[in-house]
Amino acid sequence: MGKKIGNLILLALIISITNETFGQINLYGNLKPGPYQVGFKQAEINIIPKKDEGRAIHISFWYPAEKSNARRLTFVDYLSTDDQTMTGLANILSVKIAGEEQLFPQDSMELLLGAKVLASSDAPEVKEKFPVIMWSGRNETVQYQWLISEYLASNGYIVAYAEDVPTGPFPWQIPSAEEKETELDQQISNMSGALMHLQLQNNVDLTKSGIISWSYAGESAILGQIRNPEFKAVVGLSSLGFSSGVFLGSELESKVDTKKLNVPYLMLFEKVAPNGNERTIPEIFSSLHPDSRYVSFPELAHGSFNTLEGMIPGVLGTDKVHSWSRGGDVAKTGFSVICKLTLAFLNATLKNKGSFDAAVADVKKDVTEEFVISRTPQD
Repeated sequence: MGKKIGNLILLALIISITNETFGQINLYGNLKPGPYQVGFKQAEINIIPKKDEGRAIHISFWYPAEKSNARRLTFVDYLSTDDQTMTGLANILSVKIAGEEQLFPQDSMELLLGAKVLASSDAPEVKEKFPVIMWSGRNETVQYQWLISEYLASNGYIVAYAEDVPTGPFPWQIPSAEEKETELDQQISNMSGALMHLQLQNNVDLTKSGIISWSYAGESAILGQIRNPEFKAVVGLSSLGFSSGVFLGSELESKVDTKKLNVPYLMLFEKVAPNGNERTIPEIFSSLHPDSRYVSFPELAHGSFNTLEGMIPGVLGTDKVHSWSRGGDVAKTGFSVICKLTLAFLNATLKNKGSFDAAVADVKKDVTEEFVISRTPQD
């Protein structure tokens, strides 16, 4: 592990020198970070979900940091892989963005890999208390969602993600329904274990915590909120469905205790799902907390809600993307709006700061009226 980290640091240094010579890519596009510096840490801890049964989880977290000489991270630091060659990393990134190797010029991929991000490794924490936003269980969350995590941390949140050691399987790799349910319960247990660890930190305020989910992680977000009263808000990036999911299938609906869905939910969705079906507002939405919102983006797609398939194609100005995503300016604009609205919702619900509806009106000044469509449970 130490040799691998050392090689990645050396690679990042080489790429950084290249960038200083040939220019820098702005991974944030036109998205303006908040007032705080950002730190990034990782830890491995043991949790005991059942009597006398301990297991390890790995926690990654972004947090408001003090200015320091801590090492500034680059994109390559988030791209966890055993292949550390420049060609190998470029091919891996090409596949993640668009599905095939060698779709982009090698020099463009090298500039992208070496581009600076906001976070610095193990930077000293700001000596204040901040709300925790916990990612629910979805593989490769650090790789795919580091940008919005940094953005929220720069605006005064601690953003955390917990996963198994070693990393658990994708849901489609799990053969039986019983094993899928066990894996889902373990993901929820990971979130609870991470909360127990974070509450011991001096910079954490667990009274104002929330869950954020993406892709197939909607089940663990909903059930995690139901089982953990610490969570006071839930955000779903193309993820929240209350009647079925990839782990429980149609059995999810029977496990959703509607009386405990008592916090605001923000549901951000594309108009057309990857299977070609048009998204519809869940029936349960009308009975959710009155501060809940369902926001639709007719021009976006499922992949638009993560960094690698959303913001990065926009920054590159490319239309070479997966069939479930979008490229070009609409991708960059879309991901920026997603980040802004997520922050506005968390500010309004957890910090009693500002109005989400006012934030929607504000972002519409820079896009077409139909780019963002927001609905309330009362509509």
